[in-house]
Amino acid sequence: MYAQCRTNDPPTFKHCSRILRGMTLLSLLTVLGLMNTPAAIAAEPTIYIPSGETPSPHFSLGLRNDGVLFQFGGQQFTPATLDGSVATPTQPDAVILTGIASLLMDDNKGGSQQEGSSPVFAMTSTSEVYTWQPNGTLNTQPVVIETSPGNPLTGIKEVVTGGPTTLIVTQSGTVFSFDSNAQTTQLTDLSGVKTIITDWMGYYALTNSGNVLFGQWDGKNSQYLTPITIKDISPTDISNVAVIDVSSDGKYSALTDAGEIYIWAVDFPNNIPTPTPATKVKDTSDVVLSNIVQMIVGNTSGIALTGNDDIYTWGWSSDANGYLIPDLATLITGVSNITKLYQQGYNGNYLAVTSTGDLYELTNPAAQITGISDVKAVYSSMQGDWVALTNGGDVYTWLNNYTPGQLTDLPKIDRIEMFDENNGLFLALTTDGNIYEGQGIYTTQVTSLSNISVLKEGGNHVLAMKSDGILCGWGDNSSGQLGSTPTPIQSFPPDCNIEDLIVATSAARAGVKSIYFLKNNML
Repeated sequence: MYAQCRTNDPPTFKHCSRILRGMTLLSLLTVLGLMNTPAAIAAEPTIYIPSGETPSPHFSLGLRNDGVLFQFGGQQFTPATLDGSVATPTQPDAVILTGIASLLMDDNKGGSQQEGSSPVFAMTSTSEVYTWQPNGTLNTQPVVIETSPGNPLTGIKEVVTGGPTTLIVTQSGTVFSFDSNAQTTQLTDLSGVKTIITDWMGYYALTNSGNVLFGQWDGKNSQYLTPITIKDISPTDISNVAVIDVSSDGKYSALTDAGEIYIWAVDFPNNIPTPTPATKVKDTSDVVLSNIVQMIVGNTSGIALTGNDDIYTWGWSSDANGYLIPDLATLITGVSNITKLYQQGYNGNYLAVTSTGDLYELTNPAAQITGISDVKAVYSSMQGDWVALTNGGDVYTWLNNYTPGQLTDLPKIDRIEMFDENNGLFLALTTDGNIYEGQGIYTTQVTSLSNISVLKEGGNHVLAMKSDGILCGWGDNSSGQLGSTPTPIQSFPPDCNIEDLIVATSAARAGVKSIYFLKNNML
């Protein structure tokens, strides 16, 4: 369902591509061998809460700018810090590790991991990586990832969780598996890997040479079968692929350097998941679509925008062998100067935003949505809600087939920091850092908070960091995830006595700012 594109536009809600999130520029340069890491840590203050509501996340993490990593809630323990000393846990928070430069979080584009169960990774100033399996709480001692005893794995580019294990891609393109028993194994059949996505059946690896390989995992013993290359009907290996993706119901897609789209699915001969032949999307003249700059592959249809400002849409059929194939794509008329496409949910309507900020519903011909203009960004939920933010800071909401209405009780909004696809709930920040919560036509200011620079939501609780590093939180505190004694009720108004994630040290003042890539508009 995720939009894919081959441009370098800033990532948004349906963003183009994703890379490892949470890595600071300092650690990235170190990994690439372009910069020597100073002895003193200068981390970017970071908040982390595992995603998902089932199970509800029972802990939070805060990374301070001097490299100290705090745990709020969950099961407490007494870990050894990186310099060998022992950190004694204290309430309301506990020092988990020191010497941390950044947090690394799951970057799976296939969405196969269980909500709330993704492992957390902490990178040190020397590019060593510690991890633990949270399962809703921090219940095991963090361990360093090693290729062999005494040899830490460094140079990590991407972390992907899926199936029975976690896959780690290095800068050199080698791939390692890391399972819940802290066993690290190199996948020797893979090399030169650019990125990986996973689902419940296995993984798809895109190589630097533009080929796509599928590897099935055996759920009984967490071993990997020899990966096979995705082929077309001829059969010839598909090649020159730039982006790969998977929809929620198992439709796989690849976008090539020439802007051509391949589509395939998975068949089960002898109960073994096997990719079907990949088929290119063609127009009604049986000509292969090319020069595609954005595509969205949904459950019931697909849509693509070309560099020539044309929009094509298609449905799905089966060939004589029962394999999934795309129908011939139809050109949508009535709209031009398109900058971005959006989809509502998995099966919902498509919208287009033009260069002048006008909105069009992508029926055929396209129909302009009146009552709104100068649109900056669009968000949608599974329940049929649309939310749009204009360049002037106004917020509009509407349901399908209805005219957008402005939320006039909101002040000028700088950005919508978080949007929940499931229920349409959003958190918005004003230019002066005030927080507003909205859902449908209803909005509420989160009182007593201002100068907020970072927000993070975790199912039933929220953390907000002020520009001076003060960490505030509200919501579920049943396991002390708000940094205080556990309480069985929802905590509100916000508590700002959690922690200060910015300390005035010479190392901190020398810190390098992080580069963040948003995932579903969340840090």
